Amino acid sequence: ARQDSPFTSNLQSQKLGTVGGVFLPCLQNILGIILFIRLSWIVGQAGIGVSLAIVAMCCSSTLLTGLSLSAIATNGVMKGGGPYFLIGRALGPEVGVSIGVCFYLATTTA
Repeated sequence: ARQDSPFTSNLQSQKLGTVGGVFLPCLQNILGIILFIRLSWIVGQAGIGVSLAIVAMCCSSTLLTGLSLSAIATNGVMKGGGPYFLIGRALGPEVGVSIGVCFYLATTTA
């Protein structure tokens, strides 16, 4: 009789899901850059009222982007190809190829 250790059974049952695995990391990354690095500069340049409006617009854009990415990334099984596969599946092969060429050019020239 094969005995599994309690560590392997716990590792197999834990999954992050859409919110914990995709949405929250994206949201934390984008909001961290906006709020902690650039907020003092924005307030100094535009004032408190306009800064709050700018941050609210950025947060709503981040929320919608994170939700869209979560919907695309959890729409099925991820195969080889990474972002090209996701974009091609969600938006069609024409858009996937054009964005793939842009990714390639950006990676090779950076």
